[in-house]
Amino acid sequence: MATASSFVTKQVQSSDGLTIYAEAVGDSSKPAVVFVHGFMLSGAVWDNLFLDPTLLSSVYMVRYDVRGEGRSGKPTSSDGYASALFAADYQAVASAFGVKNPVLVGWSLGATAAADIIANINPNPLAGIFYVAPLPYINETLIEACASALLQSFLGPLTSDTDVTTSLSTRVAFGNALFINPDAIPWEERFEWNGMGLSMGPFECSSATSRPQDGGPLLAAGQAGLPTMIVAASNDQQVVTQSAINALQPYFTNLTTATIQNAGHAAHIDNQSAYVQLLTTFVKQVNKHRRGGHH
Repeated sequence: MATASSFVTKQVQSSDGLTIYAEAVGDSSKPAVVFVHGFMLSGAVWDNLFLDPTLLSSVYMVRYDVRGEGRSGKPTSSDGYASALFAADYQAVASAFGVKNPVLVGWSLGATAAADIIANINPNPLAGIFYVAPLPYINETLIEACASALLQSFLGPLTSDTDVTTSLSTRVAFGNALFINPDAIPWEERFEWNGMGLSMGPFECSSATSRPQDGGPLLAAGQAGLPTMIVAASNDQQVVTQSAINALQPYFTNLTTATIQNAGHAAHIDNQSAYVQLLTTFVKQVNKHRRGGHH
C-alpha cells in the first residue's frame, strides 16, 4: 500500500526556466495517467487517488501543479501564460518521469491542458483524455456555456482587485461549492484546499482564466479518433458539463460520456469508487490495443 512517503517528488524546469512542482507514485511499467488539477488548487487535490489501491495496482500516476498555481512558479507577466509554455510544462514533467503516451485526466480548468499539449507538441503525445467537469479550452463563448451562474459570480471578485472581505468570502464560497456537502468533508481538508488558492492573486487568477488558447488542434485530434471520455458530476454547482459535451460531440469521433452520481464538482472526493471505476475502465480500453503500457 502506498503512503505519502512513496511519492516521488521533482522540481522540473520548464522551457522558460520556471519551476514546475511534480509528483509520481506507482509502478512506472504500468500505463501512465497524468492528472491536472482545477482552478485555484494544486496537485495535492489528488491525494486520495494517489493512495487508492485499485489505481496503484493498474496505473502509474503523475501529477503536477499548473504554472501560476500551487507550488509551481508564478509568472509575473502575461507572456508567462502562453499556451506553448503550458505544453512545455507538461513535456518537462513527462520527460522527468519517463512518461510516454499517457491518458491525461483534466479536471475543470485543468482540462484546458490537453488543448495546450495537442496544439504545441507534434505528434500528439496523449493516448487519451479523461475529462471530468471540463472546460475543454479557453474561449469566451465556451466559458459562458460551461461555467455555472454561481461560478461566473465568483470569477469577478477573484480576478479583479476587489476588497479583501469580498475576496476572502468568495474564496471560501468557491471552496464550499466544490463538494456536494462541504460539511461532510473534514475541516482540515477543506481548508487545505482553500489554502491552495491563497498563492494566487487577482493577476494569477485572471491569467489562468483568460489566457489565449487555440482549440482547433484539439478538435482535429478528436476528429482523428483520439479516445476521449467526458464525465459529469450529478450535483456539480460549478460546471455545466453538458455544454462541454455539446461543444465536443460534433468533432470527437471516439467520445464516451458518463455521470458520477452523488457527487459535486470534486467528484473524485465525493464518489471516489465510481470515479476510480470509470478511470480504470477507460485506461484499459485505451491501452487494449497497445503493447508495453506507456513505453
